[in-house]
Amino acid sequence: MNKHDFRWQALRNSLFKQTHGSDPLWSRKYFEAILALDECYWCLGELTVNHDSGVPLDWMYGLRVARNCVPACRECIDIRQSGRFTFGEMELLRPGLVKIRKQRLAAQRAEELTRQNYR
Repeated sequence: MNKHDFRWQALRNSLFKQTHGSDPLWSRKYFEAILALDECYWCLGELTVNHDSGVPLDWMYGLRVARNCVPACRECIDIRQSGRFTFGEMELLRPGLVKIRKQRLAAQRAEELTRQNYR
């Protein structure tokens, strides 16, 4: 079983009532292509499982169709879906989110190196 199996099943369950199998997202190859980079569209961070639906996708509008989604990590989905930012506003925030993620990764690495040096 690969890492997309759970995500694929969760997506199929959430799409069924809205698209009845007519959207490209029903194609497993299309779904896996969207997630192939395993990278959040907003911050370029690693995709994590969305605990609500299991699907690491952020929807521009309510309808869950292929033309309406981008791969997103849990943190960015939470930021956007909290109602604070529209899809367009997140586009404006994207460079800042990438910078914040890189700074946090650098700080984590520095902390790990410090711990290793003091062992």
